Amino acid sequence: MKTESQRDPFMDLLRMGALLTIVVGHWAGIVPKLAGGVIAGVMVYVADPRYWPVTWLFDDLPLF
Repeated sequence: MKTESQRDPFMDLLRMGALLTIVVGHWAGIVPKLAGGVIAGVMVYVADPRYWPVTWLFDDLPLF
């Protein structure tokens, strides 16, 4: 296990950015719909399949 002085701050920043990208991607990927008086969420690529490649921008899990 690395100690505090051995950690690379750039990698920590990259990981933090990756986490934020995942959170933003989950929030931006939902299209709210009103169905029978209830608000439901539909994934954006289900509503319009043309947005499927845009989801690849948020695929940053390999950074971990």
